Amino acid sequence: MLVSVEDLSLRLIHLRLRGTTLRMSAIEAIGRVCDEALARGVSAAIIDLSAMTGASASGTASLVELYGRYGDRLRLTFCGLGDKTRRHLQKAGLGGILPCHDDAASALADPPFRALQLCNHRAVILCGAGQPGPVPGGPPAPLLDIAGQPLLTHQLKHLARFGLGDVLIDAADPDKELPAHLHENPVPGQAQFFCSAVSAPRESGAVETLAGMATRHAAFGGDVVVVAGPILGGPDLGAMAAWHRQRGADVTVAAACLGGPRHGVRLVSDGAGRVTGIDPAANTARAETGIYIIRADILNRLGDIAGGGLATGLLPRLIASGGHVSAYTGAFRWRTIFSAEEYHGAMRAALEGNLPGILPASQRVRPGLWVAHGADISRRARLNGPCHVGAGAVIEAGADLHGPCVIGAGAVIGRNSRVSHSMVEAGTRLAEGSRLYRVLAGPTRHLDLTGTGRDRAPLPQEASPQDRGSWRTARRSA
Repeated sequence: MLVSVEDLSLRLIHLRLRGTTLRMSAIEAIGRVCDEALARGVSAAIIDLSAMTGASASGTASLVELYGRYGDRLRLTFCGLGDKTRRHLQKAGLGGILPCHDDAASALADPPFRALQLCNHRAVILCGAGQPGPVPGGPPAPLLDIAGQPLLTHQLKHLARFGLGDVLIDAADPDKELPAHLHENPVPGQAQFFCSAVSAPRESGAVETLAGMATRHAAFGGDVVVVAGPILGGPDLGAMAAWHRQRGADVTVAAACLGGPRHGVRLVSDGAGRVTGIDPAANTARAETGIYIIRADILNRLGDIAGGGLATGLLPRLIASGGHVSAYTGAFRWRTIFSAEEYHGAMRAALEGNLPGILPASQRVRPGLWVAHGADISRRARLNGPCHVGAGAVIEAGADLHGPCVIGAGAVIGRNSRVSHSMVEAGTRLAEGSRLYRVLAGPTRHLDLTGTGRDRAPLPQEASPQDRGSWRTARRSA
């Protein structure tokens, strides 16, 4: 029997067993690997038997012995167990003892293992904190409310799911909103560092921002995950990192099929996923999505590149010099938020469950309806999801909400108002009988979301405090 070991990260290994029949002697070979892994700080192992052709009863017993010997010090899971091995376990009454997965991919999707995949990597979020947000007069993009949490918090949680515990964020001084928010709302197991490199919009200065981080903070070593812009959702970063390693790429770009308007530039690639050209005007099948894995030595040499964005400045320069740029095309869903219409679309996708891992930060009181703490909803209001009602918001009697719609924290929806396919910003007070359809309504604006992007006159701001009831989960009538 042969045992091969792949380091998936500093704390996670993948053991592959190859041979004919699994026997009791296997425990010694696997045990030596486990001892060596523990000595260098590994905390979890996936033991893959998919390449074994069979297992004896003693070989199956060796797996149980192995789990008993190491299970309290090393998180173990077994995958690729054949039918014969499973029958041995069931016959011995041990079917529920060993943690098992169908294959290594399903093991890596399990949160305890997923959270170790990139624990030795660093991440950067180029959020452009000093730049105007996509909503005229609204907050910067990182602080956009996405179903009860800022966009930046959703991005940080996505990174944390794969074990990315150190995150650099570009936030020009004296901006204090982001550090204050994260101090009050920390992401478990993650530390954020705010860099004073000059922030810039995604496609006009990402290279300068990263070069500033490299020179001022000596920030980069190993492979670095870069999120370049206001992006909600994204790929399986563990699978993307594995793709990056296997191909020995300098830069790996998360790429997705074109479908509708996209901000990413078009990628020209060969059949093996190597990017051979960047053509913003090409009608090719894939476009970059603003998510990258970049080797540290590339980032540390960015000062030699005359600025620009990653897709329009760095990648063409690398390709022209013979560098290896790879396109990761695994299935994933994401949204960019560069306009009010895209903001509404991203919110809708989050509420409808179309962005895996992006969930409202409120109580789900019934399918499609989330209500934050302190919201006050009349018994005579009607809410048809998907809807999210923010903390301290008030929905008065006779109000009729048809999702997807979002009511911001502290907003008041007046009596007999109708809100459909719309977003009401925090602190907005809608007068009795207001009508909203595909509108982003704020205290000082009424922005059309039908695609024209034009402003309308602000709505009246006089909501009545009368006849407010408490939230009930039962169906109610007007």
